[in-house]
Amino acid sequence: MRQHKLLIFTQFSDTGEYLYENLRKKYRSLEFADSNRSDLTTVIRRFAPIANNVPGGKATEPIHILISTDVLSEGLNLQDAAYILNYDLHWNPVRLIQRFGRIDRLNTLHRDIFAFNFLPDPKLEQHLGIAQALRERITEIHESIGEDSPILDPDEQLNEKAMYAIYEGDGKALESFEEAEEEYDSLGIQAAEDFIRKLEREEPDFMAKIKRLPNAIRTARNLSWPQPQDSALSQLTEKPAIFFFGKAAEFQKLYLANAQGKIIAEDQMAATAAIRCSKEEPAAQLPANYNSLVEKLRAQFEKAFAEHLAAGGLPHRLSPPVRRALDEIQKVFATTKDEEGKSKLAHLRELFRVPLDARTESELRDWRRTISDEPNVNVERLTDIAFSCKLDDLWAEQTRHKSVQKESVPMIICTEALA
Repeated sequence: MRQHKLLIFTQFSDTGEYLYENLRKKYRSLEFADSNRSDLTTVIRRFAPIANNVPGGKATEPIHILISTDVLSEGLNLQDAAYILNYDLHWNPVRLIQRFGRIDRLNTLHRDIFAFNFLPDPKLEQHLGIAQALRERITEIHESIGEDSPILDPDEQLNEKAMYAIYEGDGKALESFEEAEEEYDSLGIQAAEDFIRKLEREEPDFMAKIKRLPNAIRTARNLSWPQPQDSALSQLTEKPAIFFFGKAAEFQKLYLANAQGKIIAEDQMAATAAIRCSKEEPAAQLPANYNSLVEKLRAQFEKAFAEHLAAGGLPHRLSPPVRRALDEIQKVFATTKDEEGKSKLAHLRELFRVPLDARTESELRDWRRTISDEPNVNVERLTDIAFSCKLDDLWAEQTRHKSVQKESVPMIICTEALA
Protein backbone atom coordinates (compact mmCIF):
# COMPACT_ATOMS: atom_id res chain seq x y z
CA MET A 1 0.00 0.00 0.00
CA ARG A 2 3.01 2.28 0.32
CA GLN A 3 3.20 2.43 -3.49
CA HIS A 4 -0.53 2.66 -4.25
CA LYS A 5 -3.34 4.86 -3.07
CA LEU A 6 -6.21 3.59 -0.93
CA LEU A 7 -9.87 4.65 -1.05
CA ILE A 8 -11.93 3.78 2.04
CA PHE A 9 -15.74 3.97 1.90
CA THR A 10 -18.10 4.12 4.85
CA GLN A 11 -21.81 4.85 4.94
CA PHE A 12 -21.73 7.15 7.96
CA SER A 13 -19.98 10.46 8.50
CA ASP A 14 -19.43 9.64 12.17
CA THR A 15 -17.62 6.44 11.20
CA GLY A 16 -15.49 8.31 8.69
CA GLU A 17 -14.50 10.87 11.29
CA TYR A 18 -13.63 8.05 13.72
CA LEU A 19 -11.39 6.38 11.14
CA TYR A 20 -9.74 9.68 10.25
CA GLU A 21 -8.96 10.58 13.85
CA ASN A 22 -7.40 7.17 14.49
CA LEU A 23 -5.52 6.71 11.22
CA ARG A 24 -4.02 10.18 10.97
CA LYS A 25 -1.83 9.37 13.97
CA LYS A 26 -0.06 6.75 11.84
CA TYR A 27 -0.47 7.87 8.22
CA ARG A 28 0.32 11.15 6.52
CA SER A 29 -1.43 12.43 3.40
CA LEU A 30 -4.79 11.36 4.80
CA GLU A 31 -8.15 13.12 4.26
CA PHE A 32 -11.82 12.55 5.02
CA ALA A 33 -14.58 13.68 2.65
CA ASP A 34 -18.33 13.83 3.20
CA SER A 35 -21.20 16.02 2.03
CA ASN A 36 -20.33 18.71 4.60
CA ARG A 37 -17.15 19.65 2.72
CA SER A 38 -17.34 22.56 0.31
CA ASP A 39 -14.06 21.65 -1.45
CA LEU A 40 -14.88 18.18 -2.78
CA THR A 41 -13.59 19.03 -6.25
CA THR A 42 -10.24 20.03 -4.78
CA VAL A 43 -10.09 16.86 -2.68
CA ILE A 44 -10.77 14.72 -5.76
CA ARG A 45 -8.00 16.44 -7.73
CA ARG A 46 -5.55 16.02 -4.84
CA PHE A 47 -6.34 12.31 -4.56
CA ALA A 48 -6.56 11.48 -8.29
CA PRO A 49 -4.66 14.15 -10.23
CA ILE A 50 -3.90 11.88 -13.22
CA ALA A 51 -7.51 10.74 -13.68
CA ASN A 52 -8.76 14.33 -13.34
CA ASN A 53 -6.25 15.89 -15.75
CA VAL A 54 -4.33 18.00 -13.23
CA PRO A 55 -1.42 19.60 -15.16
CA GLY A 56 1.64 17.38 -14.91
CA GLY A 57 -0.38 14.68 -13.17
CA LYS A 58 0.75 15.99 -9.79
CA ALA A 59 -1.18 17.81 -7.11
CA THR A 60 -0.07 20.14 -4.37
CA GLU A 61 -0.73 18.53 -1.00
CA PRO A 62 -1.40 15.08 -2.52
CA ILE A 63 -3.68 12.64 -0.69
CA HIS A 64 -2.53 9.02 -0.36
CA ILE A 65 -5.43 7.63 1.69
CA LEU A 66 -8.93 9.04 1.21
CA ILE A 67 -11.79 8.15 3.55
CA SER A 68 -15.21 9.03 2.16
CA THR A 69 -18.92 8.54 2.52
CA ASP A 70 -20.88 7.65 -0.63
CA VAL A 71 -20.81 11.28 -1.68
CA LEU A 72 -17.87 10.15 -3.90
CA SER A 73 -19.33 6.80 -4.97
CA GLU A 74 -20.94 7.86 -8.27
CA GLY A 75 -19.72 9.35 -11.53
CA LEU A 76 -16.19 10.30 -10.43
CA ASN A 77 -12.75 9.29 -11.69
CA LEU A 78 -10.64 8.07 -8.77
CA GLN A 79 -8.60 5.42 -10.60
CA ASP A 80 -5.27 6.79 -9.42
CA ALA A 81 -5.97 4.38 -6.54
CA ALA A 82 -5.38 0.65 -6.80
CA TYR A 83 -6.98 -0.28 -3.47
CA ILE A 84 -10.55 0.15 -2.25
CA LEU A 85 -11.88 -0.86 1.16
CA ASN A 86 -15.54 -1.00 2.22
CA TYR A 87 -15.50 -0.51 5.96
CA ASP A 88 -19.16 -1.23 6.66
CA LEU A 89 -22.36 -2.63 5.17
CA HIS A 90 -24.55 -0.42 3.02
CA TRP A 91 -28.35 -0.63 3.00
CA ASN A 92 -28.33 -0.97 -0.82
CA PRO A 93 -25.93 -3.70 -2.05
CA VAL A 94 -25.82 -2.19 -5.54
CA ARG A 95 -23.94 0.77 -4.02
CA LEU A 96 -20.99 -1.58 -3.60
CA ILE A 97 -20.81 -2.00 -7.37
CA GLN A 98 -20.82 1.78 -7.79
CA ARG A 99 -18.02 2.13 -5.25
CA PHE A 100 -15.83 -0.41 -7.07
CA GLY A 101 -16.45 1.48 -10.27
CA ARG A 102 -14.60 4.55 -8.97
CA ILE A 103 -11.22 2.83 -9.39
CA ASP A 104 -11.99 -0.15 -11.64
CA ARG A 105 -12.11 1.81 -14.89
CA LEU A 106 -10.91 1.19 -18.43
CA ASN A 107 -8.20 3.86 -18.35
CA THR A 108 -6.64 2.84 -15.04
CA LEU A 109 -2.85 2.72 -14.96
CA HIS A 110 -2.83 -0.29 -12.64
CA ARG A 111 -2.53 -3.87 -13.82
CA ASP A 112 -4.38 -5.15 -10.75
CA ILE A 113 -7.16 -3.59 -8.70
CA PHE A 114 -7.79 -4.82 -5.15
CA ALA A 115 -11.08 -4.58 -3.25
CA PHE A 116 -11.42 -5.44 0.44
CA ASN A 117 -14.52 -5.64 2.61
CA PHE A 118 -15.14 -5.80 6.34
CA LEU A 119 -17.89 -8.40 6.73
CA PRO A 120 -19.01 -10.23 9.85
CA ASP A 121 -19.41 -13.99 9.53
CA PRO A 122 -22.96 -14.67 8.26
CA LYS A 123 -23.31 -17.22 11.07
CA LEU A 124 -23.19 -14.33 13.52
CA GLU A 125 -26.24 -12.70 11.94
CA GLN A 126 -28.61 -14.24 14.48
CA HIS A 127 -26.57 -12.68 17.27
CA LEU A 128 -25.63 -9.35 15.68
CA GLY A 129 -28.91 -8.66 13.89
CA ILE A 130 -27.20 -6.97 10.94
CA ALA A 131 -30.12 -7.36 8.54
CA GLN A 132 -32.61 -6.07 11.09
CA ALA A 133 -30.38 -3.08 11.80
CA LEU A 134 -30.31 -2.30 8.09
CA ARG A 135 -34.09 -2.56 7.86
CA GLU A 136 -34.40 -0.12 10.75
CA ARG A 137 -31.92 2.14 8.98
CA ILE A 138 -34.10 2.20 5.87
CA THR A 139 -37.14 3.00 8.00
CA GLU A 140 -35.28 5.92 9.58
CA ILE A 141 -34.42 7.31 6.16
CA HIS A 142 -38.02 7.07 5.00
CA GLU A 143 -39.19 8.86 8.11
CA SER A 144 -36.60 11.60 7.64
CA ILE A 145 -37.15 12.28 3.95
CA GLY A 146 -40.82 11.35 3.82
CA GLU A 147 -42.79 8.57 2.17
CA ASP A 148 -43.35 10.73 -0.91
CA SER A 149 -39.65 10.31 -1.74
CA PRO A 150 -38.78 6.67 -1.07
CA ILE A 151 -35.12 5.78 -0.91
CA LEU A 152 -35.67 2.23 -2.16
CA ASP A 153 -37.93 1.24 -5.00
CA PRO A 154 -40.50 -1.37 -3.88
CA ASP A 155 -38.52 -3.87 -5.94
CA GLU A 156 -35.35 -3.16 -3.98
CA GLN A 157 -36.24 -4.69 -0.63
CA LEU A 158 -33.31 -5.73 1.49
CA ASN A 159 -31.93 -9.11 0.48
CA GLU A 160 -29.45 -10.66 2.89
CA LYS A 161 -28.20 -13.17 0.30
CA ALA A 162 -27.61 -10.37 -2.18
CA MET A 163 -25.76 -8.35 0.40
CA TYR A 164 -23.38 -11.16 1.32
CA ALA A 165 -22.96 -12.24 -2.30
CA ILE A 166 -21.78 -8.79 -3.32
CA TYR A 167 -19.43 -8.39 -0.37
CA GLU A 168 -18.01 -11.87 -0.96
CA GLY A 169 -17.58 -11.34 -4.70
CA ASP A 170 -20.13 -13.88 -6.00
CA GLY A 171 -19.99 -13.01 -9.70
CA LYS A 172 -23.20 -14.78 -10.73
CA ALA A 173 -25.13 -13.05 -7.99
CA LEU A 174 -23.64 -9.72 -8.98
CA GLU A 175 -24.95 -10.09 -12.53
CA SER A 176 -28.50 -10.65 -11.34
CA PHE A 177 -28.48 -7.86 -8.79
CA GLU A 178 -26.97 -5.32 -11.18
CA GLU A 179 -30.22 -5.49 -13.14
CA ALA A 180 -32.04 -3.98 -10.17
CA GLU A 181 -29.86 -0.88 -10.05
CA GLU A 182 -31.96 2.27 -9.89
CA GLU A 183 -30.75 5.66 -11.06
CA TYR A 184 -30.28 7.94 -8.09
CA ASP A 185 -31.78 11.39 -8.14
CA SER A 186 -29.58 14.11 -9.56
CA LEU A 187 -28.92 15.68 -6.19
CA GLY A 188 -27.01 12.60 -4.96
CA ILE A 189 -28.78 10.36 -2.51
CA GLN A 190 -25.99 10.16 0.07
CA ALA A 191 -25.48 13.92 0.24
CA ALA A 192 -29.23 14.47 0.50
CA GLU A 193 -29.54 11.85 3.20
CA ASP A 194 -26.69 13.27 5.28
CA PHE A 195 -27.94 16.83 5.01
CA ILE A 196 -31.63 16.13 5.62
CA ARG A 197 -31.01 13.81 8.55
CA LYS A 198 -28.78 16.44 10.14
CA LEU A 199 -31.47 19.11 9.76
CA GLU A 200 -34.21 16.82 11.07
CA ARG A 201 -32.12 15.96 14.10
CA GLU A 202 -30.60 19.34 14.95
CA GLU A 203 -33.07 21.90 13.56
CA PRO A 204 -36.55 20.35 13.21
CA ASP A 205 -38.32 23.73 13.16
CA PHE A 206 -36.07 24.99 10.37
CA MET A 207 -36.64 21.77 8.41
CA ALA A 208 -40.41 22.18 8.81
CA LYS A 209 -40.10 25.71 7.42
CA ILE A 210 -38.20 24.40 4.39
CA LYS A 211 -40.93 21.85 3.68
CA ARG A 212 -43.52 24.64 3.59
CA LEU A 213 -41.65 26.71 1.00
CA PRO A 214 -43.50 27.14 -2.31
CA ASN A 215 -42.08 26.48 -5.76
CA ALA A 216 -40.39 29.24 -7.76
CA ILE A 217 -38.71 30.84 -4.73
CA ARG A 218 -35.77 33.09 -5.54
CA THR A 219 -32.91 34.74 -3.72
CA ALA A 220 -29.44 36.17 -4.26
CA ARG A 221 -26.03 36.01 -2.63
CA ASN A 222 -22.79 37.93 -2.98
CA LEU A 223 -19.69 35.99 -4.00
CA SER A 224 -16.02 36.90 -3.96
CA TRP A 225 -14.82 37.40 -7.53
CA PRO A 226 -12.95 35.95 -9.30
CA GLN A 227 -13.98 32.50 -8.10
CA PRO A 228 -11.37 29.78 -7.32
CA GLN A 229 -9.99 27.77 -10.24
CA ASP A 230 -11.85 24.62 -9.19
CA SER A 231 -15.20 26.46 -9.35
CA ALA A 232 -17.46 26.26 -12.40
CA LEU A 233 -17.70 30.05 -12.15
CA SER A 234 -13.95 30.68 -12.30
CA GLN A 235 -13.91 31.79 -15.96
CA LEU A 236 -16.75 34.31 -15.64
CA THR A 237 -15.83 37.96 -15.94
CA GLU A 238 -19.31 39.47 -15.69
CA LYS A 239 -21.88 39.26 -12.91
CA PRO A 240 -24.36 37.86 -12.07
CA ALA A 241 -24.28 34.10 -12.52
CA ILE A 242 -27.59 32.28 -12.11
CA PHE A 243 -28.47 29.01 -10.40
CA PHE A 244 -31.64 27.36 -11.76
CA PHE A 245 -33.46 24.22 -10.59
CA GLY A 246 -36.29 23.02 -12.84
CA LYS A 247 -38.46 19.93 -12.55
CA ALA A 248 -41.14 18.20 -14.64
CA ALA A 249 -42.38 15.01 -12.96
CA GLU A 250 -39.20 12.88 -12.64
CA PHE A 251 -37.24 14.96 -15.17
CA GLN A 252 -35.10 17.63 -13.53
CA LYS A 253 -32.14 19.87 -14.30
CA LEU A 254 -29.75 22.02 -12.28
CA TYR A 255 -28.15 24.81 -14.31
CA LEU A 256 -25.43 27.35 -13.70
CA ALA A 257 -25.65 30.17 -16.24
CA ASN A 258 -23.67 33.30 -17.02
CA ALA A 259 -24.89 36.90 -17.10
CA GLN A 260 -26.34 36.39 -20.60
CA GLY A 261 -28.39 33.36 -19.55
CA LYS A 262 -26.07 30.88 -21.30
CA ILE A 263 -25.75 27.57 -19.44
CA ILE A 264 -22.14 26.93 -18.41
CA ALA A 265 -22.64 23.85 -16.23
CA GLU A 266 -25.28 21.17 -15.58
CA ASP A 267 -23.19 19.21 -13.10
CA GLN A 268 -24.96 18.82 -9.74
CA MET A 269 -21.74 19.04 -7.70
CA ALA A 270 -20.71 22.28 -9.41
CA ALA A 271 -24.19 23.77 -9.02
CA THR A 272 -24.62 22.92 -5.36
CA ALA A 273 -21.06 24.05 -4.55
CA ALA A 274 -21.85 27.47 -6.04
CA ILE A 275 -24.94 28.05 -3.88
CA ARG A 276 -23.74 26.45 -0.67
CA CYS A 277 -23.71 28.90 2.25
CA SER A 278 -24.38 29.14 5.97
CA LYS A 279 -27.89 29.73 7.28
CA GLU A 280 -26.76 33.05 8.74
CA GLU A 281 -25.57 34.52 5.42
CA PRO A 282 -27.86 37.46 4.53
CA ALA A 283 -29.64 37.52 1.18
CA ALA A 284 -28.36 40.01 -1.37
CA GLN A 285 -30.43 42.24 -3.64
CA LEU A 286 -31.72 40.70 -6.84
CA PRO A 287 -30.16 42.24 -9.99
CA ALA A 288 -32.35 44.39 -12.23
CA ASN A 289 -32.39 41.92 -15.15
CA TYR A 290 -33.00 38.86 -12.97
CA ASN A 291 -36.49 38.00 -14.25
CA SER A 292 -35.41 38.04 -17.90
CA LEU A 293 -32.46 35.72 -17.14
CA VAL A 294 -34.70 33.28 -15.29
CA GLU A 295 -37.16 33.30 -18.20
CA LYS A 296 -34.32 32.42 -20.59
CA LEU A 297 -33.39 29.45 -18.43
CA ARG A 298 -37.03 28.41 -18.06
CA ALA A 299 -37.31 28.33 -21.87
CA GLN A 300 -34.16 26.22 -22.15
CA PHE A 301 -35.45 23.81 -19.50
CA GLU A 302 -38.81 23.46 -21.27
CA LYS A 303 -36.97 22.79 -24.54
CA ALA A 304 -34.80 20.14 -22.87
CA PHE A 305 -37.89 18.44 -21.45
CA ALA A 306 -39.66 18.52 -24.82
CA GLU A 307 -36.61 16.98 -26.50
CA HIS A 308 -36.51 14.31 -23.79
CA LEU A 309 -40.12 13.36 -24.53
CA ALA A 310 -39.62 13.53 -28.30
CA ALA A 311 -36.70 11.10 -28.01
CA GLY A 312 -38.98 8.58 -26.33
CA GLY A 313 -38.27 9.55 -22.75
CA LEU A 314 -41.03 9.44 -20.18
CA PRO A 315 -42.00 12.10 -17.63
CA HIS A 316 -42.23 9.47 -14.90
CA ARG A 317 -39.66 7.02 -13.56
CA LEU A 318 -39.87 3.39 -14.63
CA SER A 319 -39.29 0.76 -11.97
CA PRO A 320 -36.75 -2.04 -12.72
CA PRO A 321 -39.50 -4.64 -13.42
CA VAL A 322 -41.19 -2.28 -15.92
CA ARG A 323 -37.89 -1.59 -17.66
CA ARG A 324 -37.27 -5.33 -17.91
CA ALA A 325 -40.77 -5.87 -19.29
CA LEU A 326 -40.21 -3.24 -21.99
CA ASP A 327 -36.86 -4.84 -22.87
CA GLU A 328 -38.50 -8.25 -23.32
CA ILE A 329 -41.26 -6.79 -25.50
CA GLN A 330 -38.65 -4.99 -27.63
CA LYS A 331 -36.71 -8.26 -28.16
CA VAL A 332 -39.77 -9.93 -29.64
CA PHE A 333 -40.75 -6.79 -31.58
CA ALA A 334 -37.33 -6.70 -33.26
CA THR A 335 -37.71 -10.27 -34.59
CA THR A 336 -41.39 -10.11 -35.55
CA LYS A 337 -42.00 -9.89 -39.30
CA ASP A 338 -45.76 -9.50 -39.74
CA GLU A 339 -47.31 -6.07 -39.29
CA GLU A 340 -50.25 -7.29 -37.20
CA GLY A 341 -47.88 -8.87 -34.68
CA LYS A 342 -45.78 -5.71 -34.55
CA SER A 343 -48.89 -3.60 -33.99
CA LYS A 344 -49.98 -5.75 -31.03
CA LEU A 345 -46.51 -5.58 -29.50
CA ALA A 346 -46.35 -1.82 -29.98
CA HIS A 347 -49.67 -1.47 -28.17
CA LEU A 348 -48.50 -3.76 -25.35
CA ARG A 349 -45.41 -1.60 -25.00
CA GLU A 350 -47.55 1.53 -24.69
CA LEU A 351 -49.63 -0.11 -21.94
CA PHE A 352 -46.54 -0.59 -19.79
CA ARG A 353 -45.21 2.92 -20.45
CA VAL A 354 -47.96 4.74 -18.54
CA PRO A 355 -47.79 5.18 -14.73
CA LEU A 356 -48.91 1.80 -13.35
CA ASP A 357 -50.92 1.04 -10.26
CA ALA A 358 -49.67 -0.94 -7.27
CA ARG A 359 -51.28 -4.19 -8.35
CA THR A 360 -49.57 -4.17 -11.74
CA GLU A 361 -46.20 -3.34 -10.20
CA SER A 362 -46.65 -6.26 -7.80
CA GLU A 363 -47.51 -8.63 -10.66
CA LEU A 364 -44.42 -7.51 -12.56
CA ARG A 365 -42.18 -8.08 -9.56
CA ASP A 366 -43.55 -11.62 -9.25
CA TRP A 367 -43.01 -12.15 -12.99
CA ARG A 368 -39.42 -10.97 -12.87
CA ARG A 369 -38.55 -13.45 -10.13
CA THR A 370 -39.55 -16.31 -12.45
CA ILE A 371 -38.54 -14.78 -15.76
CA SER A 372 -37.94 -17.13 -18.68
CA ASP A 373 -34.91 -17.29 -20.97
CA GLU A 374 -37.36 -17.18 -23.90
CA PRO A 375 -38.57 -13.63 -24.75
CA ASN A 376 -41.73 -15.02 -26.40
CA VAL A 377 -42.72 -16.79 -23.19
CA ASN A 378 -42.16 -13.57 -21.26
CA VAL A 379 -44.31 -11.56 -23.67
CA GLU A 380 -47.13 -14.09 -23.31
CA ARG A 381 -46.96 -13.66 -19.55
CA LEU A 382 -46.86 -9.87 -19.88
CA THR A 383 -49.92 -10.00 -22.12
CA ASP A 384 -51.72 -11.96 -19.40
CA ILE A 385 -50.69 -9.38 -16.79
CA ALA A 386 -51.92 -6.55 -18.99
CA PHE A 387 -55.29 -8.29 -19.38
CA SER A 388 -55.75 -9.27 -15.72
CA CYS A 389 -54.76 -5.81 -14.49
CA LYS A 390 -56.98 -4.09 -17.09
CA LEU A 391 -54.16 -1.97 -18.47
CA ASP A 392 -56.22 -1.13 -21.55
CA ASP A 393 -58.70 0.66 -19.30
CA LEU A 394 -55.92 2.35 -17.33
CA TRP A 395 -54.21 3.48 -20.52
CA ALA A 396 -57.47 4.79 -22.00
CA GLU A 397 -58.34 6.68 -18.83
CA GLN A 398 -54.94 8.31 -18.51
CA THR A 399 -54.88 9.16 -22.20
CA ARG A 400 -58.39 10.63 -22.04
CA HIS A 401 -57.70 12.79 -19.00
CA LYS A 402 -54.08 13.45 -19.99
CA SER A 403 -53.04 12.77 -16.41
CA VAL A 404 -49.46 12.21 -17.42
CA GLN A 405 -49.25 15.60 -19.11
CA LYS A 406 -50.84 17.37 -16.15
CA GLU A 407 -48.27 15.90 -13.79
CA SER A 408 -45.47 16.82 -16.18
CA VAL A 409 -45.82 20.59 -16.41
CA PRO A 410 -42.30 22.06 -16.20
CA MET A 411 -41.89 24.01 -12.97
CA ILE A 412 -39.22 26.22 -11.48
CA ILE A 413 -38.35 24.89 -8.03
CA CYS A 414 -35.90 27.65 -7.10
CA THR A 415 -33.38 30.12 -8.53
CA GLU A 416 -30.55 32.23 -7.14
CA ALA A 417 -28.53 35.16 -8.41
CA LEU A 418 -24.79 34.87 -7.68
CA ALA A 419 -23.53 38.43 -7.75
